[in-house]
Amino acid sequence: HHCDDLLVPGGERLWAAMAALKDRGLIEKIGVTVYQRRQIEAVLAAFAIDLVQIPLNVLDQRLTADDFLASIKRAGVEIHARSAFLQGLLLMPPEQMPDYFEPIRPLMHDYRAAIAAAGMTAVQAALAFVRRNQAVDHALVGVTSRAELAEILAAFEGPAFADFDFSRFAVEDRRMIDPSLWQTAA
Repeated sequence: HHCDDLLVPGGERLWAAMAALKDRGLIEKIGVTVYQRRQIEAVLAAFAIDLVQIPLNVLDQRLTADDFLASIKRAGVEIHARSAFLQGLLLMPPEQMPDYFEPIRPLMHDYRAAIAAAGMTAVQAALAFVRRNQAVDHALVGVTSRAELAEILAAFEGPAFADFDFSRFAVEDRRMIDPSLWQTAA
């Protein structure tokens, strides 16, 4: 879960233990969860990883630049996208977002207006963004009810909205797109 565990002194022992489990047939694949491009590059340079779990959503488009994900895919690495809803932020009406997100509130108003004009719900838009990336093998999402799961499945199987331009909603400020950095009061 913490790919940096492989990148510290002694990380090779962790890798050897996982590889031994794979060799014995106890596990099928070895993967890492990453948060930044540099982590993927460092892990792939040192180990024969089978899959990576990456953050990918409308606001966090960092890993889609310059054919990066496609190059990982061509190297035989399976890609799982997580955070499609960005901890629910992409599903939340902008006026209900915590004050912490004030810097992106205008962008979120524009985003909600644009997806509504294109005939998309927030769930459809979030999933359409992930679906259109051909390098992604699987999308991981969280649900809190059967109804949410049904809505997500219907949206995932629905139209891909291929002509919609999501690139204008990318956010570079990690404080807004990395939940581990969020400073919101509970």
